[in-house]
Amino acid sequence: MPETARAASCGDLALAQRCADCARSTPLALELELPGPTGESNRESFHARGRVLCQALDRSALLEQLVAVFATGNRALVVASAKELVPDLPTAARASIDFAATTTDADIDLALSTDPLEALQLRRVLAAREGKRVRVVTSIDGVYPLAALVVERVVSVNTAAAGGNASLMTLEPL
Repeated sequence: MPETARAASCGDLALAQRCADCARSTPLALELELPGPTGESNRESFHARGRVLCQALDRSALLEQLVAVFATGNRALVVASAKELVPDLPTAARASIDFAATTTDADIDLALSTDPLEALQLRRVLAAREGKRVRVVTSIDGVYPLAALVVERVVSVNTAAAGGNASLMTLEPL
C-alpha cells in the first residue's frame, strides 16, 4: 500500500503499521456465502458508505480518520478550517479529500469524531440540518471500527427460478 510506504519513509512507523493493519482488516474484501434454503443462493458483501466527515482537532487524529476512510473505500470530507492539517499528504490521498465551508454545509453519509463530548455536539449540529440523518462514529482508543464505515449488501438469488431444479419448490403427498 503506497500510504504505508510513504508513512514509513517519513519515519511515522506507527502510522505505517495502522495503514497496514487497516489494509489487512478492511471488510471490503469480504464476500460471504450465507446459508439459505435449497434452491436459493445468498451472498453478503460490503461496500463504501460514500462521503465521510473527518472532524479532528489535531493532525494525528485526522490521519487516523483518513486511514479508516481510505481503507474502506470512502471519500473524506474535511471542514475548510482544518485544511491546514492535510497539506503534505500524498497526491492520491489529497485527491480523495473534499472540503466544505462548514459542517452544516457538508453533504455526508457518515461522520467521524475523536471523542464522545465532541461527538455529542456534532450529533446536535447534524440533527438540526435538513435532509437525511447521519451516524456519528467515535474512535475506541484512537482507532475507528472499520465495520462502521461500510454498508452491508445481501443478494438473494432463487436458483430454482433461474433454471435450477424446479421440483424442489413443489410438495408432493407421500
